[in-house]
Amino acid sequence: MEKWGLTSKKLDKACLIFNMDKDNGFTILNVDHSNRNRDAKYWREDFLRIGPKKDGYHNTKQFIHLTKEFVNERLTKQFDADKTAQAKVMQRSLDYFQKEEKFDQEEYAARIFKEDKIVEAFREFKTDFENYKQIELSEEFDISNQAVQKQSRVFKSVIKLDKNFHIYVHGNKNMIKKGVDDDGRKYYVLYYDEEK
Repeated sequence: MEKWGLTSKKLDKACLIFNMDKDNGFTILNVDHSNRNRDAKYWREDFLRIGPKKDGYHNTKQFIHLTKEFVNERLTKQFDADKTAQAKVMQRSLDYFQKEEKFDQEEYAARIFKEDKIVEAFREFKTDFENYKQIELSEEFDISNQAVQKQSRVFKSVIKLDKNFHIYVHGNKNMIKKGVDDDGRKYYVLYYDEEK
């Protein structure tokens, strides 16, 4: 018996449409190896007219990106958060996504950002994010562990110091302290339990 098949690596563009769940929209697997954004956008949006499936995976992934963009754009500029504060927020976000099974936007915002004015700024940023990306995110959904694992690089924080040092912060943000000495030079103090 001969076996037939194609590897997706040799295809430029392809899609497989599953003839099921017509009322909610068909499930489509899409392959697009084109490196040109205009071609990729035309293929997905104009020709196939598809978008991401609105499920726990999609919502989890988008809320992780939303949080990271909020931390980088608004938390830093609007609330003068330094790299250590940013890392603490991203660690709280990671803890939430890893420990909770269900996502609740109000609970999430309160636990991650703590201050009412930052929570309100996050809500406003979410609206801007949805408008810009032309998506609608659910306020409650089942958290996808697969999406959290796949997006784990988003939670890693790097503090770049001049051109000399990079500090990779992966865990407890309370183990790092920032300060300024009497001469005005900035410094970090790192605490650890064991050297590996």
